[in-house]
Amino acid sequence: MLDADITGIFPRLGIEHITSIPGNPPARGIIEQLNGVLPRRRALRFQTYNGLSADPNGARVQGQKLLSLSNALRQGKELNATQQKTPAILPSWRQLIDAIEEEVQRYNPQPRARRATEGSTVNR
Repeated sequence: MLDADITGIFPRLGIEHITSIPGNPPARGIIEQLNGVLPRRRALRFQTYNGLSADPNGARVQGQKLLSLSNALRQGKELNATQQKTPAILPSWRQLIDAIEEEVQRYNPQPRARRATEGSTVNR
């Protein structure tokens, strides 16, 4: 669905959805490793990261701030001081795209063996 020509979001964003050949586990492993390494490494750089290695209390606080802002906006309420500051912690769409492109550029020139080794340490 994400990569459907007309209704999918991938074509609209210019994203090529790469899949592996059925019955080719090594190719699937390379793709899955890429999917696991690139997003996480970049996400860690953003203040709003809330994955497994995030500080649980920090992630909870950030989540509460974002939820509070979202609720206030949806209900048309005036924003309090904290809610007014909260959008600054969110990366813009452009910042996110730039971060992903930077990580892809960093990842691509590396020989495959180094990628696999690096990916296994990143996922620990």
